[in-house]
Amino acid sequence: MENFLTNYEFSYLNQIIAELYDEQDTTVAYRNFLEKLNQLVYFEKGDIYFYYNRPGNFKMTDFIFWGWNEPELNKYLDYYYTIDDVLPIVASNYPTMFRCSDIFIQYERKKTRYYKELIEIVGMHYSLEGNIFIKGDDFYGGLGLHRSDKNKNFTLKELNIIKNIRPHLENIAKRHIVKKKNQENNINLYNSDILKTFKHFSNIHMFIMDENLKICWSSLENDNNLEKDIEQMMINKIKELCNNILRNKERDNSVIRAQINIDNQFYFAEVLRIQKENHMEGNRLLVVLSNIAGIMWEIIREIKCEYKLTEREYEILKLVLMGYDNNEISKEIYISLSTVKKHLANIYDKLGIKNKNQIFNVIMYT
Repeated sequence: MENFLTNYEFSYLNQIIAELYDEQDTTVAYRNFLEKLNQLVYFEKGDIYFYYNRPGNFKMTDFIFWGWNEPELNKYLDYYYTIDDVLPIVASNYPTMFRCSDIFIQYERKKTRYYKELIEIVGMHYSLEGNIFIKGDDFYGGLGLHRSDKNKNFTLKELNIIKNIRPHLENIAKRHIVKKKNQENNINLYNSDILKTFKHFSNIHMFIMDENLKICWSSLENDNNLEKDIEQMMINKIKELCNNILRNKERDNSVIRAQINIDNQFYFAEVLRIQKENHMEGNRLLVVLSNIAGIMWEIIREIKCEYKLTEREYEILKLVLMGYDNNEISKEIYISLSTVKKHLANIYDKLGIKNKNQIFNVIMYT
């Protein structure tokens, strides 16, 4: 009789399924479900997740969790999900729900890096896993419930409970995916119509981040010129800044501005919280990072082309903007003072200005 639900368990199960459908925000629905499911099927950590499983593009897009602490979560999402031995099984085109102890040869699994460095460390010795069947696009959803070896393995009764809930989780998943697709389309539209302005400027970078500080989109994705260590430093600084902003709930509608130092280069950062809309799973942070000095030199290069400055005129213009006076320019590039003045006169004439101070007007409107 132990495999059958009691009247109370059956009633409670129906209640949490009903509440799963009542909540319109699918992320909230899943999170509440995990919390309440824990009263029926005990687990120490639970998660519902979605990911792409394409060749060369294995990417976690959502990770809704209960019971995970921040260091554990970061450990898994920063790297270890990429070697999670369950995910290839979950990426099946057929409904599946199983206990890991029934699938893996345990003494062999314990030899793996994933087991030694994650399962053993965070206490996921016993797991009940399965997929939320999603058709097409190599996009999958999964459910994971985990216990440490301080507790017993999941029972067949508990496995059957989850199997019976699975069709309902799939229905909510379909709503979740529709919202996710709409969100991605919205970001792609934003990219194509607005962000393309930035592709000509290697010194302006843009990021869209979610509330878990995960990058949804970045202009760095197509930037092959930025060194990887600089890119990682930039991302770390952005995450640190956004984390501080997320903690300050009173500034939700503000544009937050800050100056940050990355590899001895000063950047100006602007962060805007994009408020949650019906098509979005949580708020987003829009971050624009500008290397002001770098932008200045890009503009100067454009001025050179637009106004047809010679190489020598271009060289002198740069020195002027660096604060050199005429005598210093003369000594720096080994030409006479009169030649410096002649080149400056030509520059002023081409730019349509009368003196050095007006150079900045040209820069502002280029």
